[in-house]
Amino acid sequence: INAGLLLTALGLILVKRKQIRLSNIDPAILRRQKAHKMALAKLQDAESALNDNNITGFYIQIRKGLASYLSDKTNLPTDQLSKSDIKTLLIENNLQQYQEDIDALMRKGEEAIYGAIAPGDEAQIYQRTIQIIEEIEDSLNTKTSHPAQ
Repeated sequence: INAGLLLTALGLILVKRKQIRLSNIDPAILRRQKAHKMALAKLQDAESALNDNNITGFYIQIRKGLASYLSDKTNLPTDQLSKSDIKTLLIENNLQQYQEDIDALMRKGEEAIYGAIAPGDEAQIYQRTIQIIEEIEDSLNTKTSHPAQ
């Protein structure tokens, strides 16, 4: 019984220490750190919509996933994230090669919201969206772990 109480007390201490440590972290930093994981979760919703033949829902979720990822990385609310903000993020991080693809994906999402969109190559679009997010994430993580001197 003493060992059980000791383990319980130790567990509570560790949980409390983690809570204190997390409460001292800027929420913007937490959003940036979780952006990748959250974007992939939204893209799973896009995949589900695609599996249900919900093309409009697919493009809306692709747009939401990409927009929320970029929003979290720039610390701007999604509704205030402009093409200019996206371009600035990409330029500042030497990621301009994604500008055209991101613009096209966001435009497709807008078309899906405001009008009927014909089925196309959604599987390729889904994979490309994941690829863009993964490559941006890798690039930003590399830049963070190896800052320029």
